[in-house]
Amino acid sequence: MDGIRQYLLTVITAAVLCGILEAIPAQKGSGNAVRKLICGLFLTVTVAAPLTRLDFTQWIPEEALWNQDGSDIAAAGAEAAAIERNAIIKSAAETYILDKAAALEVSLTAEVTVSEDGTPESVILSGVLSPYARQVLSNTIASDLAIAKERQKWIG
Repeated sequence: MDGIRQYLLTVITAAVLCGILEAIPAQKGSGNAVRKLICGLFLTVTVAAPLTRLDFTQWIPEEALWNQDGSDIAAAGAEAAAIERNAIIKSAAETYILDKAAALEVSLTAEVTVSEDGTPESVILSGVLSPYARQVLSNTIASDLAIAKERQKWIG
C-alpha cells in the first residue's frame, strides 16, 4: 500500500511542477512548444517509470505449470484415444473373423492382439473345424487382416 501512495505522490508532484512551469508567462515563439514537449515527456516518464521496475518473472513459474498441465492432459488424452482405437480395431477384427467363420458354417472364438500402432498382431482361435475350413479361414486372416499364419494360434 505504501508503494501506491509513493507512486501517487510522485505523479501529483510531477503534475504540479509541470503546471507551475506552464503558468509562467513567456514570450510568444518556439519556447512555448519546447516547454510543453518537455512537460509532456516528464509526465510520461514519471507515470511509466514504475512499470520498468515490475518483476514479471514471478508469473513465469505458474504459466510453466499451466503449460506442463496442458501437456500432461494432452498426453493422457492421446494415450486414452490410442487405447480406445486399439479396442475398436480388436473388436472389428474379431467380428470379421467370426463372420468369415460363420460363412463357412463354423463356430469358433477369436482373440485378436493389437500392436501399439493399432494393427492386428496375432490371433488365438479356438473351435472345432475341418482342415479345409481351417485353411480357408487361415488364408483369409492372413490376406485380409495381415496376421501371418505363424501368428495364428489354433486351439481345438
